[in-house]
Amino acid sequence: MQAFLDKTADYIFKNYKDNLYDLSVILPNRRAALFLGKHLASKSDKPIFSPAFYSIEDFVFKLSGFQSLPLLDQLFELYAVHQQIEGANAHSFDRFNGWGQLLLKDFNDIDLYLKDADYVFRYLSEAKAISLWKLDPAEMSNMERQYLAFYGRLGDYYKKFTKRLQEKNFAYQGLAYRYVAENIASLDQSGKPVLFAGFNALSPSEQQIFDHYEKEGRAKVLWDIDRYYFEDPQQEAGDFLRKQLQNRDAKSIDWFTNGLSTDEKEVNVYGLSGDVSLAKMAGNILDNLAKEKGEALGDETAVVLANENLAIPLLYSLPDSVENVNITMSFPVRMSRVFELVLNTLELYSLQLGSGEGKQKGFYHKHFESILLHPLITSFAQKHSCSGLFQEIINTIKSQNISFIRTDSFLDDFELRQEGRECPLLDLLMKDVSDIPSLLQTLIRLMEMLYEDSRSDMDREFLYFHLAQSRRLLDLLEQNPYINEVNTLRKLFISISNAGGVPFYGEPLRGLQIMGLLETRTLDFENLVLLSANEGMIPKSHVYQSFILPDIKRELGLPLPGDNDSVFAYHFYRLLQRAKRIFILYNTQHDSMGRGELSRYVQQLEWEWQKKNPRIRWNHKMFHIPLSTEEYDTKISFPKDDFALNRLEKIAAKGFSPSTLNTYKQCRLKFYFQRILELYTEEEVEETMEANTLGTVIHNLLEDYYKSIQGEMLTDEFLEKIKGGYKNKLRKFFADTFKQGDIDHGYNRLLFEVAVRFVDYFISREEELLKAGKNCHILALEQELERELSIELKDKSLNVKLKGTADRIDRLDGVLRVIDYKTGKVEGADLKTFSKDEPGQEKMFGKKGEKAFQLMLYAWLYAPQMAGTEDFEAGIIALKNHAAYYPLVFAKNDHSITDGRLQDFENLLKELMEEVFDPTMDFTQTDNEKTCEYCDYKFICARG
Repeated sequence: MQAFLDKTADYIFKNYKDNLYDLSVILPNRRAALFLGKHLASKSDKPIFSPAFYSIEDFVFKLSGFQSLPLLDQLFELYAVHQQIEGANAHSFDRFNGWGQLLLKDFNDIDLYLKDADYVFRYLSEAKAISLWKLDPAEMSNMERQYLAFYGRLGDYYKKFTKRLQEKNFAYQGLAYRYVAENIASLDQSGKPVLFAGFNALSPSEQQIFDHYEKEGRAKVLWDIDRYYFEDPQQEAGDFLRKQLQNRDAKSIDWFTNGLSTDEKEVNVYGLSGDVSLAKMAGNILDNLAKEKGEALGDETAVVLANENLAIPLLYSLPDSVENVNITMSFPVRMSRVFELVLNTLELYSLQLGSGEGKQKGFYHKHFESILLHPLITSFAQKHSCSGLFQEIINTIKSQNISFIRTDSFLDDFELRQEGRECPLLDLLMKDVSDIPSLLQTLIRLMEMLYEDSRSDMDREFLYFHLAQSRRLLDLLEQNPYINEVNTLRKLFISISNAGGVPFYGEPLRGLQIMGLLETRTLDFENLVLLSANEGMIPKSHVYQSFILPDIKRELGLPLPGDNDSVFAYHFYRLLQRAKRIFILYNTQHDSMGRGELSRYVQQLEWEWQKKNPRIRWNHKMFHIPLSTEEYDTKISFPKDDFALNRLEKIAAKGFSPSTLNTYKQCRLKFYFQRILELYTEEEVEETMEANTLGTVIHNLLEDYYKSIQGEMLTDEFLEKIKGGYKNKLRKFFADTFKQGDIDHGYNRLLFEVAVRFVDYFISREEELLKAGKNCHILALEQELERELSIELKDKSLNVKLKGTADRIDRLDGVLRVIDYKTGKVEGADLKTFSKDEPGQEKMFGKKGEKAFQLMLYAWLYAPQMAGTEDFEAGIIALKNHAAYYPLVFAKNDHSITDGRLQDFENLLKELMEEVFDPTMDFTQTDNEKTCEYCDYKFICARG
């Protein structure tokens, strides 16, 4: 079947050959005009004058004489009207922006459909009043009165807004269409012929323009209609055409086809799981089509994307057999990394320009790091030799725990004034930004710098888009300073980006065509690949957004979201009219909204099309990734190869600590990642204190006080001295450990008070000892302990160093104690070395004996330093439990660490160390998955 635009070219050449120059051809979009020009040129073997080609919107604005006003400008103009009408009660621009865009859409619909705005909004106001149903106005609240008064003034908004635009020679789409429809007789008196081609759902304003030209005998309308959906009242694809052409004789309508009912077609419907699978399958289909053709695919083949997010995956999936590609759709601005950088930059200055008192001249560290680590910024840094500097800054922020970065002292704080450490981007970011215009100027300069250096054409296009929008917004704010909040600016950029796109570049008349469904208007293809043919994509799902109630819209004939479904249906069916091979791909994967369903349009075709057209070959397949029946061992393990054994020997030379051995006992794989591969978690800025910080501060405080009486007896006078000034010292230790973190507010302040409480508990317990007449001799603090253990390996003997640090060693009434301070949870059961099933010390060497193992190891390390055979024990002072003392327990009420028990422990320790070095014992995962919940490596072994 002949393509619609080719047939249109024949019609033009036949009927207007002698006056092509005077002819104006009006089409739904500019792309259709480009392809029609190609077809028309092929009809002549010599140069000819071209008609004037217009999209319908370009044609209307040309006749109106108005300039099209972008959405951003419309919002500012409408806000000026809002201030004029509401006066002192006007909303802030931030609050207005939320409903201003809805009102603009309603204005546009009212004008496109030639409705009386006064009547519409008066009707709406009365409907709102009825919904409140207050017979006595005195019963209404002040808010209800304001609510009704606002709806009553919407008609004034429309009058003042449209008058304001027309006085400036501006118009939005609907206003221009209304003006031309109501004044067409005086606007075009040229008498020249006009041809309308390829239209479907005409708004009343468009219909009025068409009717004027037809009545004057100057116009011809060429329709692209298939009888399959036009003559069947159940087919929604023909809804608008049936309404528009109901009073016309069918013989006078150009043109009808029967392609859907009579032509031979091959239809393949494929269900696949995941969007990437759709793109990959499309690539395979295109490759097969090219191989069948024996040459590269041309413009007879199109890939239509119902989901624009598939553009990039599709491009990466195109086979080598596709030589030329033309993408006739725009890439969404909101999906670009430039958009992400813009939002990050606005977020960066949110503290400086935030609302309320105490605005701070600086950046929150995460916002600042997100800028330095953004791909566009890192690319800029590499070109300007700043990469190392940026990494150094990030490392300093983390190591110094800097949560807030001051702009006024940044260069000095990070020593960036020195020669060779300059960076233009950092200089820009540290400039004073005191209001929204200065923020926009900074943003503009940032994008200019990136634009000048960028090697990516796509990035440059998006940078140019945002540069243009930012410059225009800056101009608007200089005239009308409406925006004072960063959040308002952010919402505006999101609105602009959601509505905008950057077009791909290519040769439109050559090669494979990739486009969205709306871009296919008037175009025809032999081979068609339709991606994302899911319900919600075809047709697009809609959320009702309008001031005007749906019932009022229905009664007055204003457009409803359901009307768009009929428009989508027409484009979908029209696209299939002339296609010979059709591949329809949909995603079977359900998302959080339960979507994964094939479009109802395709289901309808599958149900009825084959019955009406016996020449349809329909093939519907579901593709699944086959599940292998072969069983795989999902456990992860690593052998003790030469590398691992060498690392173990290096650790043995430096010393195994209790925490290292406890890690091995808990999970050998974690030990492997942490100690063999040295995969440590990246250091982060500690905004709120962690438990280890709290413990470190209290340990340091107690060591600082108690070192003054090391080797002496504990006294009441000493404890009184601590009580007199420890809070100031505690604050100093917090400042030293937490560095630049804030300890005066929020969660950190609570932890500071917890630390105070813990120290109070500790001092009280010490006082109780003295009151009970106990003698406590402080022998050592933070005592570093080391000892070697000889183990026998398969081929050699090895001396392994073990080490640890005891928080305190004292002698209490003749009993020598090795003590560890704990700020976390401690229970008496944690210090039992035995259990019902394990009467000896084996429990300590299990996965739940960490605390008991640590204490016994400290005792074993200290044992050689003991003089004589005095009583010996080890225990924990649990600060959280009111500084209670929990001794290591060997049997009921038996705390003594005897030579025999030390020897038993040494034997078990030797077995453990020999296992660590045993090359036949792999590094394996723990079988207790509860321990994986907070493990840093849980995502590596798929237990996250």
